[in-house]
Amino acid sequence: MRISINDTLKKLRTDYVDIFYVHWWDYETSVEEVMTHLHNLVVSGKVLYLGASNMPAWVVAQANTWAVANGKTPFAIYTGAWNVMDRAFEHDIIPMAKAFGMALAPYNVLAGGKLRSDAEEERREQSGEKGRDTLGQGWRRTEEEKKMSNVLEKIAKEVGASSLGAVAIAYLFHKVSACTFFSLYTSN
Repeated sequence: MRISINDTLKKLRTDYVDIFYVHWWDYETSVEEVMTHLHNLVVSGKVLYLGASNMPAWVVAQANTWAVANGKTPFAIYTGAWNVMDRAFEHDIIPMAKAFGMALAPYNVLAGGKLRSDAEEERREQSGEKGRDTLGQGWRRTEEEKKMSNVLEKIAKEVGASSLGAVAIAYLFHKVSACTFFSLYTSN
Protein backbone atom coordinates (compact mmCIF):
# COMPACT_ATOMS: atom_id res chain seq x y z
CA MET A 1 0.00 0.00 0.00
CA ARG A 2 2.77 2.43 0.92
CA ILE A 3 4.59 1.89 -2.36
CA SER A 4 1.34 2.21 -4.33
CA ILE A 5 0.24 5.44 -2.67
CA ASN A 6 3.72 6.99 -2.90
CA ASP A 7 3.92 6.18 -6.62
CA THR A 8 0.42 7.56 -7.16
CA LEU A 9 1.15 10.78 -5.30
CA LYS A 10 4.34 11.27 -7.28
CA LYS A 11 2.50 10.75 -10.60
CA LEU A 12 -0.28 13.10 -9.56
CA ARG A 13 2.20 15.66 -8.20
CA THR A 14 0.31 16.05 -4.97
CA ASP A 15 0.78 15.31 -1.29
CA TYR A 16 -2.49 13.47 -0.69
CA VAL A 17 -5.56 11.87 -2.29
CA ASP A 18 -9.10 12.47 -1.15
CA ILE A 19 -10.18 8.81 -1.26
CA PHE A 20 -8.04 5.69 -1.24
CA TYR A 21 -10.09 2.68 -2.36
CA VAL A 22 -9.54 -0.96 -1.57
CA HIS A 23 -11.08 -2.45 -4.71
CA TRP A 24 -11.17 -6.10 -3.72
CA TRP A 25 -10.75 -7.65 -0.31
CA ASP A 26 -7.69 -9.80 0.28
CA TYR A 27 -9.04 -12.77 2.20
CA GLU A 28 -5.49 -13.90 3.02
CA THR A 29 -4.69 -10.79 5.08
CA SER A 30 -6.40 -10.13 8.41
CA VAL A 31 -8.87 -7.30 8.92
CA GLU A 32 -6.61 -5.96 11.64
CA GLU A 33 -3.57 -5.76 9.37
CA VAL A 34 -5.41 -4.17 6.44
CA MET A 35 -7.24 -1.61 8.54
CA THR A 36 -4.10 -0.72 10.55
CA HIS A 37 -2.10 -0.04 7.39
CA LEU A 38 -4.97 1.94 5.86
CA HIS A 39 -5.27 3.96 9.07
CA ASN A 40 -1.54 4.70 8.91
CA LEU A 41 -2.03 6.21 5.44
CA VAL A 42 -4.70 8.52 6.85
CA VAL A 43 -2.59 9.49 9.88
CA SER A 44 0.37 10.22 7.58
CA GLY A 45 -1.80 12.75 5.73
CA LYS A 46 -1.48 10.97 2.40
CA VAL A 47 -5.15 9.91 2.39
CA LEU A 48 -8.21 11.80 3.64
CA TYR A 49 -10.86 9.05 3.45
CA LEU A 50 -10.92 5.30 2.97
CA GLY A 51 -13.17 3.69 0.38
CA ALA A 52 -14.39 0.14 -0.07
CA SER A 53 -15.22 -1.12 -3.54
CA ASN A 54 -16.93 -4.31 -4.68
CA MET A 55 -16.64 -6.01 -1.30
CA PRO A 56 -19.31 -8.02 0.49
CA ALA A 57 -21.17 -5.93 3.06
CA TRP A 58 -20.18 -8.30 5.85
CA VAL A 59 -16.47 -7.68 5.17
CA VAL A 60 -16.89 -3.90 5.24
CA ALA A 61 -19.01 -4.14 8.40
CA GLN A 62 -16.42 -6.35 10.09
CA ALA A 63 -13.59 -4.01 9.05
CA ASN A 64 -15.42 -0.87 10.17
CA THR A 65 -16.49 -2.43 13.47
CA TRP A 66 -12.90 -3.43 14.22
CA ALA A 67 -11.56 -0.03 13.12
CA VAL A 68 -13.96 1.95 15.30
CA ALA A 69 -13.43 -0.34 18.31
CA ASN A 70 -9.66 0.06 17.98
CA GLY A 71 -9.43 3.78 17.28
CA LYS A 72 -8.59 3.31 13.60
CA THR A 73 -10.06 4.96 10.52
CA PRO A 74 -13.11 3.15 9.09
CA PHE A 75 -14.23 3.06 5.48
CA ALA A 76 -16.21 6.23 4.70
CA ILE A 77 -17.50 5.44 1.21
CA TYR A 78 -18.61 2.38 -0.73
CA THR A 79 -18.66 1.98 -4.50
CA GLY A 80 -20.15 -0.93 -6.42
CA ALA A 81 -22.25 -1.78 -9.46
CA TRP A 82 -25.96 -0.96 -9.13
CA ASN A 83 -28.80 -0.39 -11.57
CA VAL A 84 -32.44 -1.36 -12.10
CA MET A 85 -31.27 -4.61 -13.69
CA ASP A 86 -28.86 -5.52 -10.87
CA ARG A 87 -30.37 -4.63 -7.51
CA ALA A 88 -28.23 -6.76 -5.16
CA PHE A 89 -26.76 -3.47 -3.87
CA GLU A 90 -30.10 -2.74 -2.19
CA HIS A 91 -30.19 -5.83 0.00
CA ASP A 92 -26.94 -5.55 1.96
CA ILE A 93 -24.87 -2.58 0.81
CA ILE A 94 -27.37 0.24 1.40
CA PRO A 95 -28.36 -0.94 4.90
CA MET A 96 -24.68 -1.43 5.80
CA ALA A 97 -23.79 2.04 4.48
CA LYS A 98 -26.63 3.62 6.45
CA ALA A 99 -25.60 1.79 9.63
CA PHE A 100 -22.03 3.08 9.35
CA GLY A 101 -22.87 6.53 7.96
CA MET A 102 -21.02 5.75 4.74
CA ALA A 103 -21.37 7.57 1.47
CA LEU A 104 -22.38 5.63 -1.66
CA ALA A 105 -20.93 6.04 -5.14
CA PRO A 106 -22.48 3.37 -7.37
CA TYR A 107 -21.32 2.78 -10.92
CA ASN A 108 -22.88 1.06 -13.92
CA VAL A 109 -26.16 2.85 -13.19
CA LEU A 110 -27.23 2.67 -16.82
CA ALA A 111 -26.25 -1.00 -17.15
CA GLY A 112 -23.33 -0.31 -19.44
CA GLY A 113 -25.51 1.51 -21.94
CA LYS A 114 -27.92 -1.43 -22.27
CA LEU A 115 -30.87 0.61 -21.01
CA ARG A 116 -32.02 2.19 -24.26
CA SER A 117 -35.12 2.32 -26.42
CA ASP A 118 -35.83 0.04 -29.36
CA ALA A 119 -35.56 3.12 -31.58
CA GLU A 120 -32.10 3.90 -30.21
CA GLU A 121 -30.96 0.34 -30.78
CA GLU A 122 -32.25 0.47 -34.36
CA ARG A 123 -30.52 3.82 -34.92
CA ARG A 124 -27.24 2.35 -33.70
CA GLU A 125 -27.67 -0.68 -35.95
CA GLN A 126 -28.37 1.47 -39.02
CA SER A 127 -25.55 3.93 -38.36
CA GLY A 128 -22.99 1.27 -37.56
CA GLU A 129 -22.31 2.98 -34.23
CA LYS A 130 -23.49 -0.06 -32.29
CA GLY A 131 -22.41 0.25 -28.67
CA ARG A 132 -20.13 -0.89 -25.90
CA ASP A 133 -19.14 -4.55 -25.91
CA THR A 134 -18.41 -5.04 -22.24
CA LEU A 135 -16.56 -8.25 -21.42
CA GLY A 136 -17.35 -9.74 -24.82
CA GLN A 137 -21.10 -9.83 -24.13
CA GLY A 138 -21.95 -7.99 -27.32
CA TRP A 139 -23.50 -4.58 -27.72
CA ARG A 140 -27.09 -5.71 -28.32
CA ARG A 141 -29.49 -5.95 -25.43
CA THR A 142 -30.68 -9.24 -24.02
CA GLU A 143 -34.41 -9.97 -23.90
CA GLU A 144 -34.42 -9.04 -20.21
CA GLU A 145 -32.69 -5.72 -20.96
CA LYS A 146 -35.22 -5.02 -23.73
CA LYS A 147 -38.14 -5.70 -21.36
CA MET A 148 -36.68 -3.42 -18.67
CA SER A 149 -35.93 -0.71 -21.25
CA ASN A 150 -39.52 -0.86 -22.53
CA VAL A 151 -40.89 -0.48 -19.00
CA LEU A 152 -38.57 2.45 -18.30
CA GLU A 153 -39.53 4.07 -21.61
CA LYS A 154 -43.24 3.71 -20.77
CA ILE A 155 -42.69 5.29 -17.34
CA ALA A 156 -40.64 8.11 -18.90
CA LYS A 157 -43.53 8.94 -21.25
CA GLU A 158 -46.07 8.81 -18.38
CA VAL A 159 -44.11 11.17 -16.14
CA GLY A 160 -42.75 13.41 -18.89
CA ALA A 161 -39.12 12.46 -18.35
CA SER A 162 -36.64 13.26 -21.08
CA SER A 163 -35.31 9.70 -21.33
CA LEU A 164 -35.59 6.22 -19.92
CA GLY A 165 -32.11 6.74 -18.44
CA ALA A 166 -33.52 9.61 -16.38
CA VAL A 167 -36.12 7.23 -14.94
CA ALA A 168 -33.47 4.60 -14.17
CA ILE A 169 -31.35 7.19 -12.34
CA ALA A 170 -34.38 8.61 -10.49
CA TYR A 171 -35.13 5.10 -9.20
CA LEU A 172 -31.66 4.89 -7.63
CA PHE A 173 -31.91 8.35 -6.10
CA HIS A 174 -35.26 7.40 -4.58
CA LYS A 175 -33.82 4.24 -3.01
CA VAL A 176 -30.96 6.06 -1.27
CA SER A 177 -32.57 9.36 -0.33
CA ALA A 178 -31.52 8.92 3.32
CA CYS A 179 -27.85 8.24 2.60
CA THR A 180 -25.08 10.68 3.49
CA PHE A 181 -23.71 11.22 0.00
CA PHE A 182 -24.65 9.82 -3.33
CA SER A 183 -22.80 10.15 -6.60
CA LEU A 184 -23.60 8.39 -9.86
CA TYR A 185 -21.11 7.43 -12.53
CA THR A 186 -23.33 7.52 -15.60
CA SER A 187 -20.95 7.38 -18.51
CA ASN A 188 -21.98 4.96 -21.23
